[in-house]
Amino acid sequence: MRNWASAAHPNHNQITDLQLISMLETCILEVITLPLSNVVVEIKKLLANIKTNQISEKEAKQIASFCIDLPLEKINTLTDGLFSIYTRLNTTTKTRQNIRFLIPFLWDRLDETTRYSFSTKYARFVANNDKKQAKLAREFLETVSGKSYIPDIVI
Repeated sequence: MRNWASAAHPNHNQITDLQLISMLETCILEVITLPLSNVVVEIKKLLANIKTNQISEKEAKQIASFCIDLPLEKINTLTDGLFSIYTRLNTTTKTRQNIRFLIPFLWDRLDETTRYSFSTKYARFVANNDKKQAKLAREFLETVSGKSYIPDIVI
């Protein structure tokens, strides 16, 4: 569909009115009218609430139990969001504590690529001499016993 209608892919074919209407119908049915996933909304809400509400270890376990049924892609996205929040310099101590309570429950569900991506981000902080962010990234990895994912050259 993209190749038929795009000026970036010139061709010598003409799109008829009926083909155009059919393509529009496909767009509406397959993309525009899809409901927003409840999982996405809840992850967004959780990331916002982690920053404002103090949670206990017990509450972190309850939150994590909700995450058990999430698809792997959503777990990876959630944990990546938590890592980003954790390593920001303006993140509060309370928020970091909330994340430290929560991430051990999520770590076992992550795929290896995502785990290694955190160590790559840590290595990037080290390479750029972002000392504070490197320290925070290492703390994050230590919280989940993830130091083994850090490249030997960085240790």
